[in-house]
Amino acid sequence: MEDEKSGEGKVKENSEQVGKETENNHSEKVESVNPPEIEKLNGEKESKDMDQVGKEKKDSENKSSEKWDQEKQLRYILLGCGLLIACFVIGYFMIGKVGSFEYENIDFDTIIEGSVKFFHTSFVIKDDRQTIDYNVYIRNDPRELEKIPFEGEMNLKEMMVLENEGNFVCDGDGGIASFNLKQVFNAVGIQIIKDPEAKCDEQGRYMFVKIEQGEETKVEQTSETCYTIHVKDCEILKGMERFLLEAIVKLNN
Repeated sequence: MEDEKSGEGKVKENSEQVGKETENNHSEKVESVNPPEIEKLNGEKESKDMDQVGKEKKDSENKSSEKWDQEKQLRYILLGCGLLIACFVIGYFMIGKVGSFEYENIDFDTIIEGSVKFFHTSFVIKDDRQTIDYNVYIRNDPRELEKIPFEGEMNLKEMMVLENEGNFVCDGDGGIASFNLKQVFNAVGIQIIKDPEAKCDEQGRYMFVKIEQGEETKVEQTSETCYTIHVKDCEILKGMERFLLEAIVKLNN
């Protein structure tokens, strides 16, 4: 009996000892993760999250800044191109257009293209559909052409017979003179033809213009609508432009 009581006492002591050890272990585990360490972990996590957000925001700001810089550079490039084009156009006209003057109430511009000088003017052409300014470019200064005699007055008709009695190639001046004459008269509705049988019409139904060699370059009216352009040496361009200039004055006035 005493042995049994002694055994039960030992079991009870062992049981109480195990319980205390379990309670102590549990207490140690709870104390091992204390509140300050939990707060520290949470703080580190929040700090990392804020760093990530800050980094993303900074990246976004960098991208926005880069985009703005690109747009700014593009605007500067376009502005530079625009200024360059403007300078080129202004320079072209300042260099090419060297002066303006008036002749017989007609405005002329002096234009230089390369080594060639032109004298430009225009006159109005009207028809049933529209009104346009027709541009004319001649090689000789009208103020110098005026020195070439024009004996008579200009009377225009709807048709002109052009007769050439000489060889006026003259390094291409003859071709230039004929082309300009035809261009202007055709523009105002005057037809230019060649007819070996045609002569000066005393009734003035058409214009008759004869080009021939002469001792002096001048234009002579031989009848109401008939003219002779006298050409000295190879002054074919001056002679025909003197006749053309008188026609332009007539058309503008």
